[in-house]
Amino acid sequence: MPRVQKPTTRARRKREAELRRRAVLDAAGEVFTSDGYHATTTEKIARHAGVSVGTVYNLFGNRDRVYAAVVRDVAQGMLKHLKESLLPQPDAEAALEALIRWRLAEFRRHRLLLVLFSCEQAPGAYPDPDALSHDVRSLYLRYLDMVAGILDRGIEQGAGERLQPLHLALSFEGVLSAFVGYWMPPGRARDVARQVRNVKETFMRMAGLGPTRPVPDARRRAVYITSFDLARVRELAAVARSFGGAESAAYLDELEGELAAARVVDPRAVPPDVVTMNSRVRLVGTASGRSTVRRLVFPTEEDDAPENLSVLQPLGTGLLGRRVGDTVRADGSDEERRYEIAGLLYQPESAGDYHR
Repeated sequence: MPRVQKPTTRARRKREAELRRRAVLDAAGEVFTSDGYHATTTEKIARHAGVSVGTVYNLFGNRDRVYAAVVRDVAQGMLKHLKESLLPQPDAEAALEALIRWRLAEFRRHRLLLVLFSCEQAPGAYPDPDALSHDVRSLYLRYLDMVAGILDRGIEQGAGERLQPLHLALSFEGVLSAFVGYWMPPGRARDVARQVRNVKETFMRMAGLGPTRPVPDARRRAVYITSFDLARVRELAAVARSFGGAESAAYLDELEGELAAARVVDPRAVPPDVVTMNSRVRLVGTASGRSTVRRLVFPTEEDDAPENLSVLQPLGTGLLGRRVGDTVRADGSDEERRYEIAGLLYQPESAGDYHR
């Protein structure tokens, strides 16, 4: 006769299996967060959880299936916190600040989900969310809906044209990512209240509720830029303004004015002599005649190579969207700081590198 298990035995084994599954899931989340998707293996997850590799495979399957389970767990936890702790808050401003504080505290864990839908999702960089699980995308959209509800309440008394709820949530995520990526170095002591205030003020400015932006000057030379670069540079400029002093305000005014007057084009329609992000240009000093090569990059890449030049530097601001033959200045009106764009050595769009 087959052996019959007592109900208490079955319940105990079920609890043990669930605890084991939870331990592996938590361990996997920690490893994916610390090591990244590509560097994580089932062996690392098993070692961190204190179980065998076979146990990981029996519970979840291969690495992508483990990642799918982690992402679903993260998403469900985010939705639960929003529903139970943030959405019920009666004070709209307090709810907005609590949202920012929570997102900053849990940014790295939340990123396991959000990176799947970000501009970092180049082909092969992360799993396709639809291939991971049939409901990951719907969980992400529910998250955006809840965040949009909090943000919309938080700015409902502001002036200016209101963004659509989805755009509001995406703008918030862009500001938050730019803030964490460029102004929250790992290991630095954190002033949480100041960070929350800076993110809030930057987001409000981007939502059209902050100080007036520069009015486009009809006499400006046309600047060409892709929609991808425009969104990222605008986020950076907004975040930089929150941290910069009076000395940087003029350059940020100039940058935002250039962006306001820019011609937004499809990457395939960018003229081949226009300086875009990641372009390498040859500059010649108008007074000295000396030649130098610079590559226009986002701030995180500025220290990667001597030729790299951040778009938030005065000269970088001047180069963005300019054409071969144009003259740009680094700062001030001193002739020694003026350069002619003598040649474009590399432009991602002309090279077909549209993901850069």
